[in-house]
Amino acid sequence: MASPNVGTSFNELTAVTAIAANDVWAVGVFRDNNLILRTLIEHWDGTSWSIVPSPNVALLNMFLNGVAAVSSTDVWAVGQVFDTGATLTLHWDGTSWSIVPSPNGPANASVLSGVSAIATNDVWAVGTDGGSTLTEHWNGTSWTVVASPSPVPPQRGNNALFSVTANSGTDIWAVGYSVLFSPPAPQRTLTLHWDGTSWTLMPSPNVGSFDNFLAGVTSAFGTLWAVGRERANSGSPNRTLVLRNP
Repeated sequence: MASPNVGTSFNELTAVTAIAANDVWAVGVFRDNNLILRTLIEHWDGTSWSIVPSPNVALLNMFLNGVAAVSSTDVWAVGQVFDTGATLTLHWDGTSWSIVPSPNGPANASVLSGVSAIATNDVWAVGTDGGSTLTEHWNGTSWTVVASPSPVPPQRGNNALFSVTANSGTDIWAVGYSVLFSPPAPQRTLTLHWDGTSWTLMPSPNVGSFDNFLAGVTSAFGTLWAVGRERANSGSPNRTLVLRNP
C-alpha cells in the first residue's frame, strides 16, 4: 500500500493498530530538514493513508514506538524525548493529537516501547529506564510508574520491555529481554505478568545458550504468542523465535 513520507530524509513506521476497516493508525518517526527526529503519525480512512499532524517540542528529538486504541476517539501513542531521556505519551481525542504528561523511572533515562489499551481508564505502557524494566499505567486521569521486576541488576546489565498485551485488567503480559554485562552473559527472553495487583517475572524458554530476544506479544482465543529472534551460539546468524502459551 502506498504511504506518505515527510520530506526527503529518514521516515519509519514502528507500530500499527486497527479500530475498524476504515480506521487504522500507524506511528513512527521522521527526520526534518534540520536533521531533528520528529513524531510521525499516519491514518488509514479505508481508501488511503494520510499524515496527521502530531505535536513535537522545538529542537528536541522525539519518536514514537507504540500505538493502541480504546475507540476512534481514544487512541494512545508512546515513545521518548531522546535528548532528555524522558517518556513520551500522545493522545488522540477524535480531533487532534496532544502530549499528555508522563513520568520517568527513577533513573531518568526512560523510554516507552509498547502500549496496550483496555479501557478509557485502563491503559498500560512498557519500556526501560536506566537498565531496569519500566511499566506505567493510565487510570483515566494521569500516568503513574508501577513497580516491575528486573531479573538482572541494572548496575550490571540491562532489562527492557518492548511489547505489552492485555486480555483483561487482571491478565496482562509484557515481553522483552535481559542481559548481564558483568560478568558477560547472553541475552535471555523476559516475560512479565500482571494479575491486577502486581507484576511477576514468569519463566520463558530460550533456544540454545546464546542470545534470545522478544520484541512483540499478543493474545487471541486463549493463546499467548510472543515473537523475536535467537542465536543458538556465537557463530550462528539471527533466526526467528516464536513462543506460545499454552
